[in-house]
Amino acid sequence: MLGLLAQFLPVLYNSRYSTGLFEPWLCVLTGVSWALMSRFLGAEKVRDDAGVQWRLVARGMHGPAISSKVLALVLILSAALLLAHPRRIERVSMDPLPQDMPTTLLARVDATAGIATTNISRVDATSWRLLERPGALVFPMTPSAEVTSRRAVSDNALWRLRFAVRPPDGKKCRYAEVGFTAPQENRMLASPQLNVVGDGKMHEYVIHATQDLRPAGPGDLRIAYVCPVGTVVTWGGGEMVKPEVTDRWRALVLPDTGRQPSYTPSPSPR
Repeated sequence: MLGLLAQFLPVLYNSRYSTGLFEPWLCVLTGVSWALMSRFLGAEKVRDDAGVQWRLVARGMHGPAISSKVLALVLILSAALLLAHPRRIERVSMDPLPQDMPTTLLARVDATAGIATTNISRVDATSWRLLERPGALVFPMTPSAEVTSRRAVSDNALWRLRFAVRPPDGKKCRYAEVGFTAPQENRMLASPQLNVVGDGKMHEYVIHATQDLRPAGPGDLRIAYVCPVGTVVTWGGGEMVKPEVTDRWRALVLPDTGRQPSYTPSPSPR
């Protein structure tokens, strides 16, 4: 145990080491820990009229000792289940684009421009109903010249999309997958999936607009909903934006650029 701890210390206190060094040693530590906690359990082969059966028996320990070991195992398993619950269910409440954050509009997604492509039918001007799972919509759009310029390739940008999802009663939507038909790069920076909220209310979703989701020219923004049949999707529009915080602070540091910031930082307390 002390040897394993000694090998963990360089990883814990030196950022140059990969956290992947943890994995093989954690596997060994987990195996040893499980063996120590479950050493009082054993399997017993019993032969009776019904044939051969196997039974789980406690060996070498009795009474309170067995109860304490079983309680420890139950607590560990309960903790693991409780920690896994928020990873599956809970969603982080975060606003990546606050209302006062300055942004530049790069492209606009018209809520009425959606075209049904796969397993989905139009209900009205901005609503569609899924016929099969998944159902996909496309929104034709032409981005601004700034999006396709060589300089803008390295700039950060975001898709800000607004829609409501209302699945049939008692059913849940899994996620929506975002894609662009003419991206600048085919490399995937992050998962193109949005964890949708299926309460029938309008929500705003934000996802990156770089690499495989950054337009190289005119194309279609595609949204595929992995939801139950009968789910109604209502669109409220969207846009592709670029946060200007970095540019405005760069203007403060490099005044020769000729760009004037719209605000100045508060002086630091001395």
